[in-house]
Amino acid sequence: MWKRVVSMVCFMALPTIGIAGSMNGTLFTDGDAGFDFYSPSVFEKSKWQIQYGGEVKLQARFVWDGSNNEVLTGDGHAIVAFTQGQNAAFRNSPSQPVRQNLFTHGVGAFVHPNGLHLELWFDAGKAHVWSKDQRCGVGIRTPNPNACLASSSTQSASYITSPVKFSLKKGTAYWVRIAVTSDPSNSQFAVLRASLLEETPTGIVLHQEGAIGFMPSTFLPYSENLKGTIGRTPQSGNNITYSVFDYGF
Repeated sequence: MWKRVVSMVCFMALPTIGIAGSMNGTLFTDGDAGFDFYSPSVFEKSKWQIQYGGEVKLQARFVWDGSNNEVLTGDGHAIVAFTQGQNAAFRNSPSQPVRQNLFTHGVGAFVHPNGLHLELWFDAGKAHVWSKDQRCGVGIRTPNPNACLASSSTQSASYITSPVKFSLKKGTAYWVRIAVTSDPSNSQFAVLRASLLEETPTGIVLHQEGAIGFMPSTFLPYSENLKGTIGRTPQSGNNITYSVFDYGF
């Protein structure tokens, strides 16, 4: 029954392609060092929205090109985030509508062969990452954060759930949704919430949810707008087609 309810709610929430606040495209394999990413101007948000009780949202539907149902392994993943900064060492694919530099800071989530991950970026290449297998976090080019997440929202405000069963497959559509809000109990903090869903023949299945508090002064430190960003890592193999929206959930 729960699966049917989730399917109905998610289906009703899926937006229609082709109106303001939406975009379709492809993440390619020929960006610098194999990265690709794009930050369409239509998804820029004022930073003040998350500092005075507001909320910013972004969701993307990702499909890896290739033979349907072939299971992906390794560390490749596709990202949805709000970002800032410019790292001129890496540019996106020349096939994107605009050549852009990689971001230096941001908060977001990604779909990976082992499920949903939460990620906070800072200092041009450093990051903290959490998943069901790494609840206390892993540091990328920096020490581990040692900030542990619970396994459910009933245990803590910072958590990441475990999927009953999950695999990342070519030809299958996965949705990654993020929302960033101010923390009503502490004006120095904000909260990142994320979820991972999959389209199946019987409906849309909610696999995982997660949330973590963070300091915007560290991970979104600039006064510039937040850039809604989608991206892929070099290990992601085939091209990834996407549809991205800032509404519908």
